[in-house]
Amino acid sequence: MVRRHGAREGDPRTLVMGLNWLGDTVMSLPAILALRAHLEGESLHVAVPAAFLPLIRMAVDTEGLIGWPSGSSTLKRVRLVRKGRYGRAVLFPNSFRAALIAWCAGIPERWGYTGQMRGWLLSRAVPGSQRPRGVHQTHHYLALIRRMGWKGHDPPRLVLRVPEDARNWARQRALAVGDRPIVGICPGATFGVAKRWPPERFAEAARNLRKRWGAAVFLMGSREERRISKDLSGMIGEGVLDFTGKTDIERLAALLQICTVVLANDSGPMHLASVLGTPVVALFASTDPTATAPLGPHRIVRSRVECAPCLKRRCPEGTYRCQEAIRVEEVLSAAEALLQGGSRYRREP
Repeated sequence: MVRRHGAREGDPRTLVMGLNWLGDTVMSLPAILALRAHLEGESLHVAVPAAFLPLIRMAVDTEGLIGWPSGSSTLKRVRLVRKGRYGRAVLFPNSFRAALIAWCAGIPERWGYTGQMRGWLLSRAVPGSQRPRGVHQTHHYLALIRRMGWKGHDPPRLVLRVPEDARNWARQRALAVGDRPIVGICPGATFGVAKRWPPERFAEAARNLRKRWGAAVFLMGSREERRISKDLSGMIGEGVLDFTGKTDIERLAALLQICTVVLANDSGPMHLASVLGTPVVALFASTDPTATAPLGPHRIVRSRVECAPCLKRRCPEGTYRCQEAIRVEEVLSAAEALLQGGSRYRREP
């Protein structure tokens, strides 16, 4: 049994317990900025998976960070949090585990949405664990901060400060392809295969953009998506540079920032590209753009079949009709509209 001990209620140290997915973390950043403004003069710390610490550093000024080690136990997380002797915790995850960690670490003031049978673990339980229909996930996080007293109306302006060494690294990769547009393609999606447009269709779109615009193609994604990108690279042919699994968050951000346009499934890189200001063609098959549309410049191409969005990791019918319904011509039309509308080639972010 973990013994609870920690700070006293009213102590001016607040911990935000962040989310476990890249896209969710990006969508929570405006709420963290709102909390930063609301707690002006107080100490704000953020806990996220260790891989996402650079993202928090690029977005928010904090007094401290906790990086969850990969696969760390609940007990280890309790011990890490307890060391901070926080007076307040703000829980973005709706999980029972997040509330248990804050409770066991002895944080006296614990804010979070109810649900997952965790209401008794929260000292400031806010009804509404399920995001209301028609509300974007970002606004759902902001609503929690508003309940804490934040008076803002619009989401705070989000600017990512990509480190200069990462930007220089990306510029060198851009120089290798010369003075032509760069089309970024992010063909993966961590949540499940139901979110992934078929690689052969990404390849057809890329070949057309290479032919019509002379575009170079950058492939990007996580280490687990290397097989997808390897197959895709072979289908596209010449003019492809594959960075899948070869970048950290900072270098991924720098690459996305120099792209002229990015084609992506509903995924972490999609969200990251858009908040960096890179125009995104966002493909939505099994998921709902009302809830998770990009926050920056974008065009959405979505499935119109009657079963979508089902929000499933895999197709319950085994047909993936939602993916098949997204045509290459639609994606090309959206990409070319963005290329024509902002024909600058993004070389100096």
